[in-house]
Amino acid sequence: MAQTKSKLSEVLNEVAFSEGVLIGESTCKIPAGLKSVAIEGTSGNLIEGANNLDRAFLLVENSTASEKTVTIAAGESPPALRKGIGALAVACAEKTLTMIPLESARFLTATGSLVLTFTSGTTGKVALVVLKKG
Repeated sequence: MAQTKSKLSEVLNEVAFSEGVLIGESTCKIPAGLKSVAIEGTSGNLIEGANNLDRAFLLVENSTASEKTVTIAAGESPPALRKGIGALAVACAEKTLTMIPLESARFLTATGSLVLTFTSGTTGKVALVVLKKG
């Protein structure tokens, strides 16, 4: 059986650092095999030790029955030399899984943390996926 050939333009999905990508709809959840934590909809989440986010994606499971927003706070310089771009707010549709590309030069705090806040009443989970080098 021959391979199916595709052009790059048929499969390439480019994502800017200012947008998220909807992964799934209608009660889509973070897979059980991935490590995740519950969203703290009142005071937000702080992910410590996120030293290198250059090949990282934030997965946000919004289990709420309405659209909610996750905001990733601008980092501190150093190490976040691009902190001047500011925070990133991404709307997450109801009961969906959204993937958001990250970068250290914009979002890391001086202590190597990632600061997330959510619209009040947000429920669900967050996970961080980092592509291994090599």
